[in-house]
Amino acid sequence: MNYGKLIRRIFAPVIVLSSLSGAGAVFAQEAGGRIDSGDLCLSASGDTRLANYCLINEINAERLTDPRGILTTDGRLKKAGFEEGLGFPGALPRFDTDLTVTPIFSYSRNVNGGNNSDELTLGAITFETDPDLLRKAGVLVGAGLQASGLYRLGGGDTITGALGFNASRAPQHGAEVIGQSQQLCYQNYMGDNTFANFCGARSVTRYELSESRQRSLTAGFTRYFQTAPRRYTGLGAQIERVFSGDTAVTSLGFAARQKTRAGDEIGLNATFGLPVSGQHVQRFGFQASYSTKLNDRALTLSAGVQRAYGSQIFGIAREDRGWSLQASYALTDALSVQVGYRRNDSSIDYFDERAPVIGVSFEPFRW
Repeated sequence: MNYGKLIRRIFAPVIVLSSLSGAGAVFAQEAGGRIDSGDLCLSASGDTRLANYCLINEINAERLTDPRGILTTDGRLKKAGFEEGLGFPGALPRFDTDLTVTPIFSYSRNVNGGNNSDELTLGAITFETDPDLLRKAGVLVGAGLQASGLYRLGGGDTITGALGFNASRAPQHGAEVIGQSQQLCYQNYMGDNTFANFCGARSVTRYELSESRQRSLTAGFTRYFQTAPRRYTGLGAQIERVFSGDTAVTSLGFAARQKTRAGDEIGLNATFGLPVSGQHVQRFGFQASYSTKLNDRALTLSAGVQRAYGSQIFGIAREDRGWSLQASYALTDALSVQVGYRRNDSSIDYFDERAPVIGVSFEPFRW
């Protein structure tokens, strides 16, 4: 990203030499009732690069002229791998590390990794589950630990990595869930507000009765642009290859995020899974989200649909159609609650699902 023209335009001596002591808030409220640049770009941001692109354009249009807001933007760009930022002095180290601990408190319909409690009926044949292998519902309480690192290569290019471990327990059943994860990503700034991303990830989740292992490789790109004054958009596409057991599934994903003039954020995601002979694959998924503020607290509403098919059990084809609704609200700066509902209707009743979504998210404790 070339900030040369931008820097020459906004950093006239009158702005550079302005007194920071009288600047007040980091992003000053704009006159005339118009939403200020900080609320527009940062209030409901689920995409750091979209927020940074928004801030740069607000500065370029001379809507963001507060010195503290400009300095904050400079720091955000340096943190994202653009070592010169907006031209202010003060360099960041090339390598950053972060250690976080996040409390876990959530409801799950299957805390032990067991089988569905329903009978499996295929035509005239009925299979019954061993009572000792049935799933159990309950509340999981625990914590997750994550160590992450960021290496800035310069010019907007970065390498990030993360190692995660989580452990939770359902006290009412004595069931434990243990998870481990690893991720390594390379981000390349291609110019013209376009980024390429390449990631590899691995995760293992162990329950009392079962275990799931998954590996994935992802490659994609995202481009940011302005569709109208104070409307900032990011469009992206990716290809993902997921390995689980002996199965490998490839999917294509497309995403769009837009910041509205009111500071809200709209997100759309579509996924298309490629068929795998004899395997049950999610062939289509679509999710829409809307993020805003309610009583000055973040509120996100989301809805999704999906369809999966491709396998047979004793000659009977399985096809699933599902949908979900969810709302997330920040009660405090450190505590959010999630409520919702999900449903899956399958051609084989055993795989039907109707379940509430209830959870609590905590802001991680950082060292």
